[in-house]
Amino acid sequence: MGPSVLSEKPLPKRFNLVSSAPERTFSSLPSSGAPIIIPISFFLHYKSHFTMEECHKLGLTKSIGVSNFSPKKLENLLSFATIPPSVNQVEMNIAWQQKNLREYCKAKGITVTAYSPLGAKGTKWDINRVLDHELTKQIAQAHGKTAAQVCLRWLFEQGVTFIPKSYNKDRLKQNIEIFDWSLTKDDHEKINQVKQDRMFKNGPAAFPLPDLFDGET
Repeated sequence: MGPSVLSEKPLPKRFNLVSSAPERTFSSLPSSGAPIIIPISFFLHYKSHFTMEECHKLGLTKSIGVSNFSPKKLENLLSFATIPPSVNQVEMNIAWQQKNLREYCKAKGITVTAYSPLGAKGTKWDINRVLDHELTKQIAQAHGKTAAQVCLRWLFEQGVTFIPKSYNKDRLKQNIEIFDWSLTKDDHEKINQVKQDRMFKNGPAAFPLPDLFDGET
């Protein structure tokens, strides 16, 4: 297991909160010194990123990052940033695999972090298009694993980090029991054929889809 990475996500329009985010995070911990990454959304990201660069220069944070950035928005950010983002936190799972974004981030040395790695309940049919997908269940049964473990193992094999959320001790234990086995080539080929459809149609906030994702639907 590697070192823990703490993440603080201040609101991009409230620049005073951006600059004070590291201090607020460390003040809530018993000790300091842990690496911290501060992702932001892209709105008004010029001022937000400049403020985070100042935090980095002052030693208040070891890394800075972004959230919900498309390749187009990353390209724009990299055109003026003096400190490039270390991470881009986006929705990613087997039902929304972010292939183009992953390739771009890999070329630029930006780590992708997946939120909603296990999907979420759909508002219309009350199903989880990731965990309840028939292929996920089939692969899980073949390996003697849970559907969640299959989803997390797939993300791990894509070279991305991920944020599974659970307060259940058994599920927390299962979430870290994904490193002593592998998916097969056939598993990957089948997963690559899964119909792609993002869960957050307008992103995690109510912003227009064309503005948020640059047409990547």
